[in-house]
Amino acid sequence: MAENIGETIEYDGLFLNTDTGSNNEIKVNVKGRLETANSINFLNYMTQLIDASPTGCDLILEMSELYYVSSTGIGAFTTILVNSKKRNMQLFIKNMQPKVMSVLELLGFTDFFNFI
Repeated sequence: MAENIGETIEYDGLFLNTDTGSNNEIKVNVKGRLETANSINFLNYMTQLIDASPTGCDLILEMSELYYVSSTGIGAFTTILVNSKKRNMQLFIKNMQPKVMSVLELLGFTDFFNFI
């Protein structure tokens, strides 16, 4: 996974760019549409990233350019949350679009995530 740091990766309309910031944090810019067709690739990417990251670091998902998420994408978020907790990592969701946030609210998932 380290070889992908700084590069933009595309999975069928979903674009991911990872940056290791200072202060023991990893930031993933998530852009486009997270839907059934690309959610497994997103989940695999994030699982590999979490497994390769230092225990206890912060994982920040920058969502300002994520415009759509399906229920399968929401499922991927919850799996990422569980995997990050296993590695003693804090997961933060940053700048989520109101339309995407409303999906999380509708499904009752907002209490599980840290939003910044």
